Amino acid sequence: MDIVIDLSDIREAFEQLEMEIDDAMRKAGENGIRYATSKTRYQNRTYRLRNSPGYAITDGRIKEMRVADNYGREEAVGATTELLNELDHSGRSLILAVGMPYGSYVEAKGYDVLSGAALNAVKELNKK
Repeated sequence: MDIVIDLSDIREAFEQLEMEIDDAMRKAGENGIRYATSKTRYQNRTYRLRNSPGYAITDGRIKEMRVADNYGREEAVGATTELLNELDHSGRSLILAVGMPYGSYVEAKGYDVLSGAALNAVKELNKK
């Protein structure tokens, strides 16, 4: 007597779960960009910092990436894209980043560059 096991339903359920996780991370990433480009209170002289928030969804590789480009600042977009490509992509994760090197300096001065967006993303993903 042979036992036959059909795993197609399990595979479909796993694929559906992966899609739902990616959708939740995408929504959190988009909300992070929206927050970082609109809720910040620092003096915006060049729009590079405000134009550089981005996110990547990873699963051993970058599955999806987006960088804000509200003001056409190619330097900011390029810096964030380069940073997201250089980071560790192992595991399934959502990475939020700003590519302008002075972003951490502005944060250290007490202004919210990306920390509020990251905290909101964590809250949003923990609800799921």
